[in-house]
Amino acid sequence: EELTTNNEELIINNEELTTSNEELIINNEELTTSNEELIINNEELRINNELENAVIEIGKIRNQFPLKPLLIVGNKADKLTEAQKHAIAAGIPEMLFLSAKEGTGVEELKDRLLSFVNTGALRNNETIVTNTRHYDSLLKALEEIQKVNHGLQMNLSSDLMAIDIREALYHFGEITGQVTNDELLGNIFANFCIGK
Repeated sequence: EELTTNNEELIINNEELTTSNEELIINNEELTTSNEELIINNEELRINNELENAVIEIGKIRNQFPLKPLLIVGNKADKLTEAQKHAIAAGIPEMLFLSAKEGTGVEELKDRLLSFVNTGALRNNETIVTNTRHYDSLLKALEEIQKVNHGLQMNLSSDLMAIDIREALYHFGEITGQVTNDELLGNIFANFCIGK
């Protein structure tokens, strides 16, 4: 009788053990689901932080160049979900999504760039000089022109101001290619690869 009771207790304990194992499996599944949700939430948080930073930087650029057209391009759009694209577009409405890998959005990029040129959006009185040699020549020419202006205010002889005008023209000639001197040729050979 004790053996029977022990067997019954053993069966009950086995059932309880099975139930505990099932509960453990269910809890593990819930834990896995929670971890997956946590990963998704962390990814969304990272994207939201990056989006906020991008919006701030775009605002700084707009403030610095208020008259310039601004084209915001997001490459690797093939790696984003539609929900992520929608979230980005909500924060940056003018965002152009493209995927160089898949070739999507490239035509729209070309069209937008052409629209800037065709509408004259890129034309204004602001000129950006990117070549340091040209920039230096412009500064030297400006200095000579300022000397001429000062000479006019002081009623100096036109012969003296003609020297400054020639110097200014010389510096402009360095930019336009009308002046070639040994220093300029040395600069070309030093900064550019000239093959055989």
